[in-house]
This record gives sequence, C-alpha cells and structure tokens, in this order.
Amino acid sequence: MAQNKIIQTILNTHYSDYARKYKQPIRVIKAIEAQQQCQRAENGISYYCCPEDGERKEIYHSCRNKGCTVCGERKQATWLETQKERLLNCAHFHLVFTLPHEYQQLWLYNRKWFIGAQFNVVNETLKDLLLGSSYKGKCYEGSLNAMPGFISTLHTWGRALNLHPHIHVLITAGGLDSEGNWKAVENDFLLPVKLVKSLYRGKFQAKIKEYLLSDEINLPKHQTKEELLKIHHDLYKKEWSIRIQEKYEHGTGVLIYLSRYLGSSPIKPDQIKLINHQREVEFSYWSHREKKQKKERLTIDVFLKKYLMHQSEPRVHTVRYYGIYGSQAKSKRKDCETRLGKSKLQKETLLDSLINNAVKVICPCCGGAMTLICVTIKRWKLKNPLYRRHFETKGSLSDILSPMPSG
Repeated sequence: MAQNKIIQTILNTHYSDYARKYKQPIRVIKAIEAQQQCQRAENGISYYCCPEDGERKEIYHSCRNKGCTVCGERKQATWLETQKERLLNCAHFHLVFTLPHEYQQLWLYNRKWFIGAQFNVVNETLKDLLLGSSYKGKCYEGSLNAMPGFISTLHTWGRALNLHPHIHVLITAGGLDSEGNWKAVENDFLLPVKLVKSLYRGKFQAKIKEYLLSDEINLPKHQTKEELLKIHHDLYKKEWSIRIQEKYEHGTGVLIYLSRYLGSSPIKPDQIKLINHQREVEFSYWSHREKKQKKERLTIDVFLKKYLMHQSEPRVHTVRYYGIYGSQAKSKRKDCETRLGKSKLQKETLLDSLINNAVKVICPCCGGAMTLICVTIKRWKLKNPLYRRHFETKGSLSDILSPMPSG
C-alpha cells in the first residue's frame, strides 16, 4: 500500500517560506528537517541484492522522528507489540487528565516544566488515592490499598489541531497489596471523580504557584507575573476536567487507541482533503461535541503554526510507566502474571504487515528474500570514524556502490 506523503509535501513546499517569516526554536527546526528527509536519499540508503537473479533495490531510511507522518505507523506497530509483554490479563480503566485552557500560554513558554509536572501530579494523585497515602493528614477511606499498574501518555492537541495538553492513563482495575496478593476493585468502581479532581487541582496548583514565584519561569508575552498569579487564584474556584471512563474487561482497545498517538503527528495524512492555489489547507476531523465529521479550512501559515506547535520536546518521554507496569517492578509484574496471565492482545492485519515487512525485503522478480549488501547514512555520521569502520568492513563505499545503477 502506497504511503500518503501529503504532509511531507506541504513541509517541503511551504515550510522554508514560513520559517523565514517566523523564527522557529531549534527543536522544531530539527524535527521538520528530519520529516522533510524521511525516506529520501539524503537520509541514507540501504542497498539490497537478490542472490538468485541479481536484481537490485534501494530502501531509503526513515527519520524515526516522533511526529513524522511517513514512518509513524511502524513505530506505532512496534510499540503496540512491545506492550503485549507488559499488559496484564485483567480489567482496566481509562482516565483523562486535562490542563485548564487558562494555562495554555504559560504551557507554551514552559513546555518541559509543564510536561514533567503533569506526569508527576497524575502519578502522585493516583498513588495517594489508591495506595491510601495521607494528604494533609487525611486518607481516602475507600482506597484500594494496593499498587496498580498504569501507563500514561501525553497528547498536546485537540481534534482540530488546537492546543489541548492532556494525559491519558490506562490503569489496572486492581493491584498488589502489601502481602503480595492481587486485590481487584469492588463494584466496578475505581475512584470518586470529584475527589480526583480536587486532589489533582490542589497538587498541580501548588506546583504552579511555586514555579510562578521562582526565577526560572518564562513569562508569556503580554502577561505579567501578577496577572498569572490572579489566574492561578481564580482557578481554585473552577472544576478541573478529569474523565474516568467505564471499566474495560481488557486494556486492548485503549492500548490500540493510545498507540495511534505514538510516533504520530497531530494530524493524519488522510485527513487532508484539499490544498488550493489560494494557499489554503482543508482537513477533516471528528467533533466529539457535535458527534459528527467536520471540516476546517486554514491558510498555509495558520496550518503550519498549529502543526509546528505540537512538535515534541527532544529527550522528553511522552509515554511513562508506573506502579507494577514500571520498569523497576518486573518481579512484581511476573507475580501478577502468574495469578492473572498476560493479556491476549489481538493483532491487527496492518500491524502484522508492517512488522513482517520490516525484517525482510522481497525481490520483485522472483519473490525471494534479498540480501543487504551496503548501507549509506547521513553525511555527518559518515565523518565519524566509528561509523565508517562499521559500514566499510567489506571495502570502500565507492567500491561497493560502483555496480549500482545511478537511479
């Protein structure tokens, strides 16, 4: 199946003009440069040869950038397959923790801090309530008193490409108690949502106030520290948005849903419906509020502004694992697997195809497996003697590539 590279085409055609008009941070420049070169010769090539008939084939390298729409599907497939080894064979809940829109400008100017704070506050909130930890000298009486496992993922966008930082949580409907026994939630009830909202708001507000009063904060344009403190004060009166979905008998559906946001951009290529001569982009999206498919038309500049706003921070994990799903709890997770078994995650045909094609290249003439004969990589890497020694073990690159068609 041919890949839809329409978003890559938009970047290659219009991003340079946009970047000249509007200065971009380094993280965006590097991300877009990678996406522009994805599966192109500039990014490196693997050369294959068929041992039967001598047929040659070139495979252009993927960029593996988090937001790339060209190679993102493969990353989704790989992540989903990996999670099969982690997911327990028990019921799960799906929770969504949202940041109030009043903080969105502050979030944009302090992305790394807010991402870390969001993950930490969600983690602390759930553990305090489910483990029975005290908060201000009080404990939740209905606590599970057991350690659950949960996977948290950060999404920064809404369906219409708007800024909407929120965290999805897939959490087990039970956990390990202090004696090492599995304890399931009672009556399909995880936590009272009003209590979760109150604790989440209180913990986050405390961290934000401390940050606002520090010298490390980056103030948004046209907003003073006094104005932000006023917003902070008023948000104590507002009910923050948290959703606790009904219990799922397995976590598979939610896991597949979350995987679609991994190695993914805020918009899919097949959502692009029109690019006209007036430099406009029209895309479709599903409106949860109106329960129908809608379309939105934006100028190229506005579309790129929204798209670039969601490029991820380098070296910042947008998926994190806690409790018995954490990497430090492998022995506890094995104990749970002994009692519950592993989740039977059904494979999708598309995912199977992606994974199978990732490990072999088929000759278009005879259908046999082709052999890798040479690899070239980015020029800056080839300057490194360690890379050259690894890729030139069979002779110089020019000697190996000389029989290859110039193509």
